[in-house]
Parts: sequence; structure tokens; C-alpha cells
Amino acid sequence: MKKLVIGFILFTSKSCLAQYEVDSTIKYKYQRLFENLPSKIKNGSELDSEWEFGILTSIRTDILRKEDVVLADSSIEVFKTIPQRGKKKPRNSSPTEEESINEKNPGFVFCKCNFIGDTLKMLSGIKVFSGFGITTMIYGDSVRAEYSELETEDVLRKTETDSLVKEVTVPATIEKLIVNIRPNKTIPELYGQLNICSEGFYDTRNTPGVKFVRKYVKLYFRCKIE
Repeated sequence: MKKLVIGFILFTSKSCLAQYEVDSTIKYKYQRLFENLPSKIKNGSELDSEWEFGILTSIRTDILRKEDVVLADSSIEVFKTIPQRGKKKPRNSSPTEEESINEKNPGFVFCKCNFIGDTLKMLSGIKVFSGFGITTMIYGDSVRAEYSELETEDVLRKTETDSLVKEVTVPATIEKLIVNIRPNKTIPELYGQLNICSEGFYDTRNTPGVKFVRKYVKLYFRCKIE
């Protein structure tokens, strides 16, 4: 197994020491997860020919200031009956779309890699009517990332005083970045794993209040080097 750990400075609003790992076995982890995708994804019928695709294994939204969230009606409780005893207990809520995504039930994202000079730019994400995007830039042994949230209506804002917009972009901390080979212009494709945590932004969806949230995303990618 070829494995190399490279130290680098992560350039966000506050620079911090992080790690960039090269591990050839990450390609095989991607291939194993690929088998859990639906057939229509695996055979490429849902892909734009200009894009490769990644495997989304985790996405989570953290509310940073829970006091900002206003419940529509906190007095409502839904119950279900237990037939054996005739008693009632609160109904278990169905998992959200985010909660249902894991390694056994992954989602997919589009990915694209290309060199701009000596910098490798990787785009990953998905958008149907709403969605997200991650831009990752690798230059030598350094890396930085940004996270974008997208909607069809003006429901997002970057700061508390900004106007509501359809798209916000904030810096993201790369918690883990593994690639199967050190990026360079001579390799045909790149496999890897990317875990990021975005900085906070404001979200007014699904509640009459305003939530200050951040996103955690974990995905595996494969993309041709252009």
C-alpha cells in the first residue's frame, strides 16, 4: 500500500495546520461504494457527459444557534398505538433526506477536475431545483475549499444583515482529504475522499424563524483530469 502524509497550510479566513493524505487504496473504497448505487446511476444514464460523479456518504446540517429557531406549534404531539397494550407513545419521525444518506444507502454528486495553471480545481455537488457545491483548489501541498448552498427562492444569506438570496458561498474547513495519487497534469484521473465543514450562514427554510447553520459533507470522488 502506498501511503504518504503531506503537511500543508489550509487557506481559509484563519489559516491552520492540516493534513493532505495520499493513499492508493482509496480507489478501491470508491469502487466498493460504487456497487451500492442504483443501476441507473452506475450505467451513466443520469450523468451529463461532461461530468464524472462522486458518491455522497454523509451530509448533515448543524444549527449553531438553536434559540433562533421558531417552532410553528410546539404543543402538537403525534402518537401511535401499540396494539398489544393499547397504549400510546410518540410516533418515531421518518428520517430526513440527509439522515437517510450513508455508505449503505449513498447518494451521488457530480464531479469535475481541471488544471488552471499549476492549480487543480475540483468541483463537486448536485443541483436539481436546490442543492450544494464544493470547490476545492489544490496547489502543490496546499489546499483550500469553499461551500455553496443553492435554492430556487431568496431564502439564504451569508451574514445577518445581508439581503436574502438564492445562493451563498462561504469558506470551508477540509477535515480530511485523501487522494490515490499526488495530483499532476500527467495522470488521467483522480480518486479520493473529501470531508468538509462549512462556515456558518443563515437559512430561513422550513421554519418561520432564521437558522444560523453550517454543513458537514463527506464524499468520495472520481474525476478525469482535464
